Amino acid sequence: MKILESIEAYKKARAQSRFLLVQFGTDACAPCHAIQHRLDAWFKEKPAVQSFYIPLEQFSALAAEEGIFSAPTLLFFTEGKLTLWESGYFSLNEFLEKAERYLQMF
Repeated sequence: MKILESIEAYKKARAQSRFLLVQFGTDACAPCHAIQHRLDAWFKEKPAVQSFYIPLEQFSALAAEEGIFSAPTLLFFTEGKLTLWESGYFSLNEFLEKAERYLQMF
């Protein structure tokens, strides 16, 4: 999972990627780190999915623009449209199962 370097890179990926999974997190968030490691393994099996880790410390304005006010938060976009959103306490397995259904549909 790449760490986001600019808001422009996020907007470009969102507009051009068929599938995009984004994780918003913080350095102090232990679940964020655990999720990031699990996602890295998942991405190895899903090369069609582009991904970004967005540190809230650096991109708080982007998070506010997207309506994100807690960590961890996962967003999954299909052809530029938000199709899944989970924040706070959630089942990563269920999120990934839903994401895989979108991958199979397209």
